[in-house]
Amino acid sequence: MNTYFIKRFIARTAVVLSAAALFCGCSDDDETSTLHFDKPEVVIGPESSTASFILRSDTSWKLHSDADWFTLNLTKGAKSASVIITYSENTSMTEKRTAVITATTLSGDASDSFILSQMPVESYIRLETEALPISATAAHHEIAVETSVDSGIDLSVSYGDEEGGAWIENLTLADGKLAFDAGENGSSERRIAVISLLYQDEFGRTTEAAVRITQSFSMNPSAATEKDFAFAAALGTGDVEENVYVTGQIVLDGRNANFPNRRYSIQDAEGRALLFESTIDLGVARNDRVRLWLLGSTVKEVAEGTFTYKVFTGIAAEHIMQKEAGSPVQPREVYIRDLTDEMLFSLVRLRDVEIAMPYGGLVNYDEYYVSGGGVNVYGKNLTKYYGTCLRDINGDHLYMLTNFGVDYRRHSLPMGSGTVTGILTREYNSNFGEMGAFQIRHLTQAEIALDPSRENSFSKVLVEWTCVKPAGFKEGVTHVAPTTGPASASLYKSNADGFYNAFLAGSGRIYFGNKPRGDVDSNGQGTANTVKGGGMYSALWDTDTYWLISNVSTSGIRSQLSLQIETNSLLATGPRDFVVEYSTDGTSWTAVPGGSYTVIGQCDSKNALPHYMPGFKVFDFALPAALQDKASVSIRLRCASLTGTDGKSSVVPNATNRLGHVSIKYNK
Repeated sequence: MNTYFIKRFIARTAVVLSAAALFCGCSDDDETSTLHFDKPEVVIGPESSTASFILRSDTSWKLHSDADWFTLNLTKGAKSASVIITYSENTSMTEKRTAVITATTLSGDASDSFILSQMPVESYIRLETEALPISATAAHHEIAVETSVDSGIDLSVSYGDEEGGAWIENLTLADGKLAFDAGENGSSERRIAVISLLYQDEFGRTTEAAVRITQSFSMNPSAATEKDFAFAAALGTGDVEENVYVTGQIVLDGRNANFPNRRYSIQDAEGRALLFESTIDLGVARNDRVRLWLLGSTVKEVAEGTFTYKVFTGIAAEHIMQKEAGSPVQPREVYIRDLTDEMLFSLVRLRDVEIAMPYGGLVNYDEYYVSGGGVNVYGKNLTKYYGTCLRDINGDHLYMLTNFGVDYRRHSLPMGSGTVTGILTREYNSNFGEMGAFQIRHLTQAEIALDPSRENSFSKVLVEWTCVKPAGFKEGVTHVAPTTGPASASLYKSNADGFYNAFLAGSGRIYFGNKPRGDVDSNGQGTANTVKGGGMYSALWDTDTYWLISNVSTSGIRSQLSLQIETNSLLATGPRDFVVEYSTDGTSWTAVPGGSYTVIGQCDSKNALPHYMPGFKVFDFALPAALQDKASVSIRLRCASLTGTDGKSSVVPNATNRLGHVSIKYNK
C-alpha cells in the first residue's frame, strides 16, 4: 500500500473537517456591529448656530445626551448618517461647556461616544478711540476702556521713529482708563506711537486693541494770527502749516445723532461755516463762541457723488484756544428758492414749509432693514438715513434728512405748516436717488416747527388717496373713492381691469400690496412696521401705460396747485422712468415742467443692493397755472421708457410699479 497517498488524504480531510467545524461554530448572534463617530470631539464657537457629525454604522442605532443646550435632527436611524446639531449661545465669559453624545445599537452590542465642546464668549477690549491726536506739550492723557477682562492684559508701545526714543511713559490700565504721560515734542515733526493691548485666554484665544497716538510738532498758539473763514476755506488739502485761527460760534457740537459722530460746524457772523472733526469729545456746546486753532490739523476732501467739500480733521483739545458761552446763533430765514452754495453747512430756517406727504414718521423705511434682522443683510449697502420731502408756499421742495439713530424718527409727522431749522447740506444717497441741490438736517425735534394740524397749513387738500385698501372692499371694482375730496374723483390705470386683492400674472390689474410706515408697530416689538394692503400695485407696463387721476375740478382755484406721489417699483425689472403730464380735455397731453422722475426699486432680502431702497420715495411737483380754475382736469403718470430700476434690465410684463400715496393740493 502506498502510505504517502494515505497520509496526504488524512491530512487534507482533517483540514476540511476543521474548517467545517469552525464555520458551523459561527452564527449571526456572534457578529459585532460596526458603530463609530467620524471624530472624537467637535469644538464649536459661543454663538448659536449649527454643526454636524457623521455616525458610521451597518445596523440600527439611537443617540442620547443629557445636555439641554442643543438638539439633534436625528436621534435614531439605520446605517450611516450625517447628523446636524443646533445649539444655543454660550453666554458665559469664562466657562467652556461640554456634553457627551452617545450612540448605541438597538441590539446593545456596540456603542461609541464623542464630546461636543462649546467655547465661552470671547473676551473683548474696546477703546474710546482708535486714534488720538495730542499736542506737543508734555501732558497726562487718559482713554476710556471697556473690557470683559479683569487682569492679564499686556500693554506695549511701538514708535514710528525708533531713533526718536521713547516718549510715552507711566503706561497703566486701571479703573476703566488707559493712562499715559507724553513727553514734550520740541521738534518740527509730528511723531507717532501705537499703544497695544493684548490678552490671551486659557484656551489660547487672543484679543487685541490699539490706539494710534499722533503728537503734534512744536507750535506756539500765542503767535497765531486770526484769519477769516474765506481764508480757511481756501486752504488746500493736507496738513495745515499756517499758524492761524478763526473765530466763530458752534452750530454743530459733535454729539448730534442726526450727523456723523464728532462732526462739528462753526459759523461766523456772516453765516459762513467750516466743518471740523475730532476723535474725542471737544467739550464744546451749541452756540459756544470759540477760537479754533488750525495749525497742525489736516484738511480732508469729502465726496458726496460729484460734489466735494472740505473738513478740518485731527482737531484736538488744544485747538480750542478759547471758549465761552454765546447767545443763540440766528439762522438765515429763507425760502427754498433762495438757498445758495455759500449757505452750505450753516444754520438756516426754511420759511412756510410743510411735509409733502404727512403720514408715517421721519424714517418711512421697512423697519426690518433699519433695526431688525435685515440690518446685517443690507450692511454697508444701505445709507443710514431717509429723506422726508418738504414743500413750501412757492411750490418748491427739498428733502429733510433723518439718521436711523435719531430717537424721534418714528414719531408721527406733523400735518400743518411752519418753519424748519437745521444745517444745510448737499449729499448723495444711491438708495434714495436724486435729492436735488440742497438738503436740510434738523438738529432737534423742536426745530421741526410745524403745526400738528392740517387745518393750520398754507395748503388745502383738493383730493387725496392714501392707497390703503378700503374697508368692505370688493374685488373687481373699477373705482376706489379718494380718502379726501369728492367721491367722483378717480385714480386708475390705463390697462387695468379693476382693483383686486392679489397679483395675477400677465394682467394689468391693480391690487393692494404692503407698504412700510415709520410710525406703525405691526409686530408689537418695534421691529416691523408693515401696513398690509397699504399700497396700490400694478404690472404690465409700456410707454403707453399710465396711472390716471381724473374727474378733478379746480373751479374757483387761482393759486398754486401741486401734486404729491409716493412710489417705488419692483427691483431690477420694474419701470424706472416716468413723466407727469396734464390735460384739460382728456385728449391732448402736456408734460409738467420738471415732471420727469426716476423710480427706485424696492429691495428684498436677497437683493439688498446700493441702488435699491427698503420703502417708498415721495415726489412733489408744482403744477402749472394752466390747471387753475378748470371744470375738469386730468393728470397722468406715464411710463417714459422700458428701462428697469437697475438701469440695465428691461421692464418685464410681471414687474410692478406701486403707489403709496397720491394727492393734489392748492394754496389757500
